[in-house]
Formats: sequence, C-alpha cells, structure tokens
Amino acid sequence: MSTADSLQSLQNEKDREFRKRIFGANLFSNANLTFEPNLNIATPPNYVVGPGDELILQVFGNSEKNDRLKVTPEGFVVVQNVGPILVSGLTMDEAKALITRKLQTIYSGIASGNTHVQLLLGNIRSIQVMVIGEIMRPGSYTQPSLATVANALYVSGGPDVNGSFRDITVVRNGKSIVTFDLYDFLTHGSLAKNILLQDQDIVKVNPYQTRVELTGEVKHPAIFEAKEGEYLGNIIYYAGGYTSNAYKGFISAVRVNAREKEILTVPADSVEHYPLHSGDVFHVDSILDRYTNRVVISGAVFHPGDFALDSGMTVKDLINKYLENVTPNGKPATRFITTRFGNVLGSNGSVIPRFKAQIEKGGPITVTHPEITRYFMTIPEACQLVLEAAAMGKGGEIFVFDMGKSIRI
Repeated sequence: MSTADSLQSLQNEKDREFRKRIFGANLFSNANLTFEPNLNIATPPNYVVGPGDELILQVFGNSEKNDRLKVTPEGFVVVQNVGPILVSGLTMDEAKALITRKLQTIYSGIASGNTHVQLLLGNIRSIQVMVIGEIMRPGSYTQPSLATVANALYVSGGPDVNGSFRDITVVRNGKSIVTFDLYDFLTHGSLAKNILLQDQDIVKVNPYQTRVELTGEVKHPAIFEAKEGEYLGNIIYYAGGYTSNAYKGFISAVRVNAREKEILTVPADSVEHYPLHSGDVFHVDSILDRYTNRVVISGAVFHPGDFALDSGMTVKDLINKYLENVTPNGKPATRFITTRFGNVLGSNGSVIPRFKAQIEKGGPITVTHPEITRYFMTIPEACQLVLEAAAMGKGGEIFVFDMGKSIRI
C-alpha cells in the first residue's frame, strides 16, 4: 500500500469514529431499521401514476368488470370499449376520477349510484433516484415507486461527516420541492416531509452550517446540528435532558474564536437562550459526591444506618426520632449522658504506651501542644465517673469531670 493510500485509510478510520458521535448517524448502521418501503400497504391516494405501473380496475354493482391495466411508456392505459386514457402524472385519486368519468359513457348506472368504480395499484414500477452532496455513497439508485426520501438516504448510507441531517432537499424538475429534517423523526417521530419520490428526483444532502458538541451529564451526549434560531436549550432537549446527577448551576464551554480557543461559563438562567457558534463544546458537570445533612448511627441500635440531620438537632433528638427510642406515652425510653474522660491508664486509648515506645526509641515525645495539660486516671476512677454522671444526669447532658492527677508533659 502506498503512503497516499495509507494516509487515506487513516483518514477514513478517523471519519468513521467521528461520525459515530454525530446525533442520528446510528440510524444508518442499525440492521433493525431499514426504511424499506412497505409494498403491502393500501394504495396511497397521493401516489403518482407513471409508466410501468399496473392498475386494477374494478366495476361492480348493476354492471361488473375487472381489468388489469398496464401504463404504457407514453403514460396511457387502454380501457376496453373506452380507449386510451392518459394517466401518467396523475395521483391515484385523480386517475380514478378521470377513468370514472370516461366509463359513465358506457355504464349509465355510475351516474345513478347503482354501479361503482374502484381503482387499485397492482404491480408497481421502479424509479431512478439520484442521491448527491455530502452523502456516504452518492450515486443513482433504482427504487420501488413507493420509495421515500428516507429510503433513498438509507440505501446511500446517510450523510457523511460533513453532511447535514437537517437540510436535505428534494429537487424535482429543477425545483426544490421539500426540505427534509431528520431531527423531526429522531425527536418527535414525525415523517411528515418524508415524501414519495418520483422518477428522476434528486435528493441532495447539503453541508452542515452549525454543529456543537454536548458532553457530560446529559442522557445522550453527542455532536448536534443546530438550525438558525436555535439555542443551547434546544441542544439539551435533543440530548434528552439532564441526567439525575447533573449539576445545573452552570455549563462550561470551549469556543473557537477568530484566533484561538476560549473558555466560557454559561449560568443556569442563560442556558435556554444561549447563542451557539459552530464548533462549541459544552460540558455538563456532575454534582458533588457528598451529603449536606447525613449522620451515621451504628452499634447497638434497632435501625443502624444513614439519617437526615435537621437544623438544631441534638444526638438525643436524633436517636429518639429515628430509632424508636420512646415509650408508649411518647417519653424517651433511655437517658443519655455524655462524659469526657481524662487519659485512662491501662486502656486502649491511653497515651502512655505511645509515650513509652517513643522514649525507648530515644525520643522525642510527641504531644498535642507544648502547653498542654493532661489528666490521668485509673480504670476504677473512670468507672466511678460514669456512675456519678448517671446518678446526676436527667438525659442528654454533657458532664466534664476533672478526675485524676494533672500532669504537665
């Protein structure tokens, strides 16, 4: 492979990866969605008859007749006892009305309502459609005459990396007759402008004009195309809105100006009508992974876990409110007394073992502050402190006892 071929192959791979990020591009790689025309549906009244079509003519009532009429290359059908009738270019409704008027000359019951005429579409013809512009596989395609704009886009691979998903025009006899917007289908499920194509129609995919990227905490991060008069709020709508973890205080953005990139911050009250520039990249951040009012209760309680901490709530209030710590008369079932100990010699929390280990290593001895005064007590003294607090307290109080010997270290 030559260097030029290698570079082209690399560029094609980059384009494929970029195209995957474009909103709507996955429509044309979805095997379950083909947009193939349904050939078994009832004849659309706006279907335009053309050479090669087969029409089924049914007359019933006082008179009966059943004919299959082939439209000639010149656009005529030949009806027995009536002669050739020009139907090419007419809709099915128009062709039925014309043939019915012609049949009235030989079936008098049509005018009185005793005889009825029905015109159906039998075998349909094939048409040639050109798909051009910013399309993956431009060219001429043979399609059934029931094919629509979406059918032509699908068989040609859809818009390429520079193609618009919102500005797709159908040209017929040198005039643009409709502009098809794929976002109508993607966001509203509407195919209102997905018209039936005719022989020699041209489907032209125009280049995009404004395209922005939305990342972060939205339901469908992607690259979106914006039409004139649309804002950041529209893009967030196309993305499905915010996720439940989205931070909505502001949206950060990177914009390419005339010379370089710049950082923008879009406040929440400006998002809906914030103007867009092609190439903008917007990012929706996530909320902080922390709690504003959480308190954790564990241990010997009926319902350990996370609880909401209300303003002004004490430990006693919290336990009585959430842990079923009340008697039938509504009073607390347990009294809570909080005591502050000194250093209990021989306990797991004593600083003496740590001091001893530091002395054995040659120091220094680490203290909280050079001027600190520590109180030391024995385990029996600590037990006595708890008993005294229980006897004195009414519930919910905090007692500070200076028990033990004060020592400066």
